[in-house]
Amino acid sequence: MAIARKNKDLADIFLAIAQQGKPVYLKDKDLVENTIKSIKNLNCNNIAELNTKLEELKEQFKREMKNPENALTASAINNGKMDIYSMIQSLLTYYVKDKKTTSVISVDDFTNFISRLFVTEPSENAVIVSSIHQVKGLEAKTVFVINYNLMPYTSQRKTAEDNIQEKNLRYIAVTRAKETLYLCEGDEDEDEKKYRGDKEEIDKMIQENYNKYYNDEYDIELDY
Repeated sequence: MAIARKNKDLADIFLAIAQQGKPVYLKDKDLVENTIKSIKNLNCNNIAELNTKLEELKEQFKREMKNPENALTASAINNGKMDIYSMIQSLLTYYVKDKKTTSVISVDDFTNFISRLFVTEPSENAVIVSSIHQVKGLEAKTVFVINYNLMPYTSQRKTAEDNIQEKNLRYIAVTRAKETLYLCEGDEDEDEKKYRGDKEEIDKMIQENYNKYYNDEYDIELDY
């Protein structure tokens, strides 16, 4: 089982496993539906326009993140949308890599590709790819936690409760393995660092609200 906090990471690991010819399925039907819905809501005629729109949204997000005073709720929503958009862009890059032109390929062709790609029904010996939220209460013999070194995904722009829940998710991730746990590291991009904000302020926020939201059951530190 491979699990991740970010949707883009789920798409990347799914593609990597599928390209090796191994059976794999995504344990989140809603994610597939929401991804396709997000694509259609951008109202693009073809995938060239879609890619341009995604780049524009990425730049808009960067501009917003330069202001640390952005409203908590609005920023959290924008970051969630950007996670979906980053996932779409990753899938789009894979989809067009062998195609000579993109201006004649419809968005429907791309969404149909996504529907076919993501198997959401389990099969024998299939690798499970899932968000951490979806595997709460489940276990597997071997578990890979993607980008563990970047967890918890706390941010100065999130509420104290949301930041503490991010720490809880890290605990859930590292307790899913029955036998073998692999903690996989990744690099954090500059946009994500800007979104997180000041670590000292985040830690202060968490400490001030520790007793209200935090569950000692989820307190864990690993040497790896």
